[in-house]
Amino acid sequence: MKRLFGTDGIRGVANEDLTLQVAASLARALALSHRQIYLGMDTRESSPMFAGQIVASALSAGADVYDLGVIGTPAIAYVLSRLKSAHPIGIVVTASHNPYYDNGLKVIAPGGGKLPVGEERRLEGAMAYSGLDQVKNPRIGSYVPGKSLRGEYLDYLKSVCPRASFEGTLALDCANGALSGYAASVFRAHGIACTVLANRPDGRNINAGVGTTSIDQVRRRVFRDGARPKDLLVSFDGDGDRVMFSLSSGMVIDGDALSYLILKGELEQGRQGNFGIALTKMSTLGTIRSIRSLGVVPTITEVGDRALGEALRDGGYLLGAEQSGHVIFPDEMPTGDGLLTALRFLSLYHSEREIRWALKTYHPSYQELMNFSFRSREDLDNFTESLAYRKFLGEFAKEQQGESRVYIRPSGTEPILRVLLDFPTKNEAAEARARIMDFMEAR
Repeated sequence: MKRLFGTDGIRGVANEDLTLQVAASLARALALSHRQIYLGMDTRESSPMFAGQIVASALSAGADVYDLGVIGTPAIAYVLSRLKSAHPIGIVVTASHNPYYDNGLKVIAPGGGKLPVGEERRLEGAMAYSGLDQVKNPRIGSYVPGKSLRGEYLDYLKSVCPRASFEGTLALDCANGALSGYAASVFRAHGIACTVLANRPDGRNINAGVGTTSIDQVRRRVFRDGARPKDLLVSFDGDGDRVMFSLSSGMVIDGDALSYLILKGELEQGRQGNFGIALTKMSTLGTIRSIRSLGVVPTITEVGDRALGEALRDGGYLLGAEQSGHVIFPDEMPTGDGLLTALRFLSLYHSEREIRWALKTYHPSYQELMNFSFRSREDLDNFTESLAYRKFLGEFAKEQQGESRVYIRPSGTEPILRVLLDFPTKNEAAEARARIMDFMEAR
């Protein structure tokens, strides 16, 4: 049976790898066991097409569809976490931080988290059933606009962090994505001044030189164009579950730095108790050492917010964080939420001066990410199964030391091999980089 689900739902090039037939099969398969489907989408030109197919297929199979329209993934997760009704499930049409021509179908489990892998496999089996499009249901489902549910989510964000404030002005980078229409209102409700950029989606400009994956470009543009030293850049991704910050000095605050700063702020404000932090293998060794210096030993998980979520379900965690800007506060949300993370951060640090002061004790190691593209997922799989690749991995594994590492992994969503260099200094990473380039160029 063909694998459809990657690390973050079903994803591919819209109308090529990801087709309307896939969307229809997913909606009908879910409708067989879930009577309520909560639907959201981002701003890609293909998103309305897939959302419309999901609505029609789910209704014809007897499920009710609650359509929240253009909205971030965290909103659907929040709604599902609060529902008391039986058998709800969510679908978000989004490819997150990917370019506009990609799209994806994220399935949000009852309770707001990700579907367990076993459930994904069973769902793939249902989607592969040859008679799925012939399944009849005497009841046609109801279509329900989800405006009130969107309002409940926004009201929650406006109330959950009452101490959030900032002395300067926030420059909000909405990535021309799902948060474009409402991010500013959340901060302004807390009395925080903000200017907004990248909030005019045209279907093709989502994540195009903006958002968390392009924060260096955005930072240079924002602070070149007259932003004051006390301004703070806040960048989201296309579906709103990631966030990063940048200071006018050029310092980028990614998920690693956020985990350290939030822990430090919570401890300084008197947080007590036996609690932990979960990070992924992508976090820098320097970040791990910095967190340990605060008296907390982080749990290290595999890459991805699914792995973080599974670790956090054990309980007793303040947060889980990915370097990419996914931060999960398990007591407040079942998944990463860029807006919630920003509000939590601004509840602890109210000026750029306070942030810079706190960063003086944060010492990340030098990290560099190298991406090697392949023509297809099949080509990547063949490469990573080769004897030469395994031998190459083994050579680096023998050389790993406590102060440095090379971490190599295939992407879970794209035909890309990701190589992470993590060394005390940039110069120390140069030799490893050269060896890797020589090997990859000879493949």
